[in-house]
Amino acid sequence: MNIETKIELKIYELAQNILCLDNQEKIYPNTRLVDLGADSLDMMELMITIEEEFDLGILDAAVLDNEESLTIRDLVNLTIKEIGKKF
Repeated sequence: MNIETKIELKIYELAQNILCLDNQEKIYPNTRLVDLGADSLDMMELMITIEEEFDLGILDAAVLDNEESLTIRDLVNLTIKEIGKKF
């Protein structure tokens, strides 16, 4: 399993936990967080949890300004991008 897949699976897990989704609920890369029932506080909690999990600082205004369209794939890409900056 490559690193991108590991990151994606971890973000799925974090989203499921924070949004209280059961394991049967399907989450796809293009699933919007709002479609999973996330409000702005849930999104903030998810971003902070991702930052802590991967020791990053990715929370920015662009993410919060686009929370209506923010997808799981967006979070994965943003996380991978920020991890890349560390090396």
